[in-house]
Amino acid sequence: NETAVVCRGIREHYYPRNAKDSLPEDAESVPVALADKLNLLTTAFSLNMIPSGAADPYALRRTAQGITQLILGLRLSLDLHDLTSAAIRLLDEQLQLSLDRTKLQQELLDFLLQRQRWFLQERGIRYDLIDAVLKNQAEVQPAKEKTARRALPIEKLQFAEFLVEHLESEMFKRSVEAIVRAANISNKYPDKIPNKLDESVLTLTEEKNFFKALLPIRKSDQQSLWTPENYLEQLRKIEPVVTRFFEDVMVMDEDPVKCGNRLWLCQQLAQWSRLHLDLQTLVFA
Repeated sequence: NETAVVCRGIREHYYPRNAKDSLPEDAESVPVALADKLNLLTTAFSLNMIPSGAADPYALRRTAQGITQLILGLRLSLDLHDLTSAAIRLLDEQLQLSLDRTKLQQELLDFLLQRQRWFLQERGIRYDLIDAVLKNQAEVQPAKEKTARRALPIEKLQFAEFLVEHLESEMFKRSVEAIVRAANISNKYPDKIPNKLDESVLTLTEEKNFFKALLPIRKSDQQSLWTPENYLEQLRKIEPVVTRFFEDVMVMDEDPVKCGNRLWLCQQLAQWSRLHLDLQTLVFA
């Protein structure tokens, strides 16, 4: 004598059962399907029942795949870090297991990230673009170290789909070259980079322009609404400035303050880009 909604919910909470299966259609079924799969996966991992090699007796890869299909297939704005954190907390508190929550969450996120890769590959997205988009996506940050807003899995998918159309453009290639160069040199000399810029010693037009060009792109990441189009537009604006900077300015100046300033500029640009995309993993013919 259950209602039609309850009956459909019971049936659909098993969906998707495989890669080709349907997704839940009822709004009431989706959270139940997601919670059921997440609870199963979290419980299994808490008991160290993590699949290795070809062995997967409890079909946990299929469970993780189902979670990924629900979030990305239905384009849900959900954060896997938040979901796994909540699932672990509830399990730990209810059963009093004294779990190592950070370790367990990292294992879950690594496992789910593999399914995200599969989902993007199934859509024909290049392997290097997948690596670039998903870089550091599964890292667990201590609460006190959390700073920038983390991109959601659906945003990563949308970003990858958007960039497929622009990867081979000359503007994008030039931007990648400029930012990778900035990343390489700032990574090579981390001890020479100050905590903040000394604007009083910015004397060259090229370094002043570099600093001015950084201001709007750093502010753009503080906005709640960030889009792939915005990222590409920021690249378009800053690329000629950075290219000119490297053409006309000696970064490794004998003056340690000038050198530190220039390395700081390079580091800030690289860090901004890395929040969204690891350009160093991209491969061009």
